[in-house]
Amino acid sequence: MIPESDYCFLADPNFCLEFPGTMIREVYSSVYRSPDQKRLYLHMINGDSAATYEVTWIIEDDRYLKRVVDRNIAQ
Repeated sequence: MIPESDYCFLADPNFCLEFPGTMIREVYSSVYRSPDQKRLYLHMINGDSAATYEVTWIIEDDRYLKRVVDRNIAQ
């Protein structure tokens, strides 16, 4: 289980952006599994154009390890 302190800070979460009248979506959240299937990476790109950041939570063998936050990334 991910502790609340590691996700409650999220500012401007972006799960996806839909464009009215189209089927186009930009996805800003994803889940990846490591090649050995032991690690799970939950990844999001959040924020607005002035302050964008990435956050990744890492889970290994069903145990939460840590989160990694990269601030002010270029999209």
